[in-house]
Amino acid sequence: MQRADADLFKRRAENQIQRAPLQKVGTPADVAADVFWLATGASLITGTVLSLDCGLHLNGDG
Repeated sequence: MQRADADLFKRRAENQIQRAPLQKVGTPADVAADVFWLATGASLITGTVLSLDCGLHLNGDG
């Protein structure tokens, strides 16, 4: 099952790469690494929402 039109996804990914400060699109492995860090090493974080958006929120896009 394909979740999104491949051409639409490609256009959105290219747009994110151009706009995001980290100039990338996050992968499932990137998200897993951040979740692992939260579960094992983020001892001072409580009750917050993390944006895993490669910095798009810094542009007012988040």
